Amino acid sequence: MNFRTLQKDLNSVSSKNIVFIGLGNSICGDDGAGLKFIEYLQKQGAFQESCFIEANTTPENYLGKILKRNPEMVIFIDTARMGTSPGTIQIIESQFIDSKGFSTHTYSMKLIEDFLSANGVLDIKYIGIEPKTTEITEHLSSEVSEGIDRFFNRCV
Repeated sequence: MNFRTLQKDLNSVSSKNIVFIGLGNSICGDDGAGLKFIEYLQKQGAFQESCFIEANTTPENYLGKILKRNPEMVIFIDTARMGTSPGTIQIIESQFIDSKGFSTHTYSMKLIEDFLSANGVLDIKYIGIEPKTTEITEHLSSEVSEGIDRFFNRCV
């Protein structure tokens, strides 16, 4: 998966109707990858009218802001243990998000998804970034940093 693939996949929805939510803890190594990803995504310009939220470890605190936008689509970006090489980025289908799994944050992502769905958000997606380490450090591992660079076709 790369940026062009993401653009193509989201082409059916007006960018003003998409909310991107970056998740993670920037002092826990690769757990901050979702925040770095959303920072790069904002700079691309392809989704200028979209809403970008850096929710850190508390996406539940932004549910009101999300619903005020009345989005057609919400996309969560976070590290996810998918059993792939560190730095791998892929879309994870909703049915593979269990009540404990996708995120290490306060509330389960499935609970948040159920709340959004009950309030009219019908299309919820997840972008997972395979971490190498979530040890305490303010830096992403080289594998994850390079994976994000490759996704956006930046020089590695």
